[in-house]
Amino acid sequence: MVIGLLVATNGFASNLEYAQDIKNWTSYSSKDGAIRFYEHLEGSPNIPKLHVFENAVGYVYFFLKIELPEDERIKINEDLRKNPIQEGRKPWDWGNDRFGYAISWIKIDPVKKLAEIKEIYLFSDVNKFIQWYEPTSKPFELSVFATVPFKKNEKWVQQTEFGKYGVEKVVAVYLLEANPYEFENHTIAARLFFKKMLSKNSASFHSGYYDLNSVPEIIVSELPQGMHFDPNPFWPIPLLIVLKGKGTIEGTNTFGARIKAPHFQYIGIINEDP
Repeated sequence: MVIGLLVATNGFASNLEYAQDIKNWTSYSSKDGAIRFYEHLEGSPNIPKLHVFENAVGYVYFFLKIELPEDERIKINEDLRKNPIQEGRKPWDWGNDRFGYAISWIKIDPVKKLAEIKEIYLFSDVNKFIQWYEPTSKPFELSVFATVPFKKNEKWVQQTEFGKYGVEKVVAVYLLEANPYEFENHTIAARLFFKKMLSKNSASFHSGYYDLNSVPEIIVSELPQGMHFDPNPFWPIPLLIVLKGKGTIEGTNTFGARIKAPHFQYIGIINEDP
């Protein structure tokens, strides 16, 4: 276990508080002698509990607990007493406590099948919080968690829709509006707000922001006939839509002026319901 540290990220405090309160752990085999546990859904020990966030579209997260072999725990215990993890801090004084286990916050990219450790929380053998840090390791193959039944989890199945549609990346709307030619013939996903139907199988969508510098709306064609969209102007709901870039097409901007609007072909909608 390498002790390395980067700058703290927002959300750490709430993540730690949640990790300390996890009661539902399921262990699985580990070839290196360590015992690993994943947080499971309450009442369903064989299904890992995954977390999704609005500002991290396309990724899922889960907590992993690891209990290392005794010789490794002794080494880490000695290192922590001699060397502070965080810059500017003195070596930790635990009294008679010893390092016991670690809980990691893991990020998963279902499309590329990569996992990445975002934060690690260290606890003593009597469950006291010791320290936290961000590892410097790069993303690694998801196959290391092959024994964890991710695919039985509903949220995981929803996220794998990115792979089903062949999504190359999730793109911010302003990039689509600024240079639609960059995504020509590429399959991407973006959060869009429905505005109005233009024909039986085409509609205009927008980013949800209107101001004096408003950019062209996005024209989406080849929609399935009879498809329903909620046009509620007071509480609009963004849709995570899979699109294929088609360049530009004749359209109008927010003020009704004729322009070359970004044009995308409809491929599908990613279901984000929990």
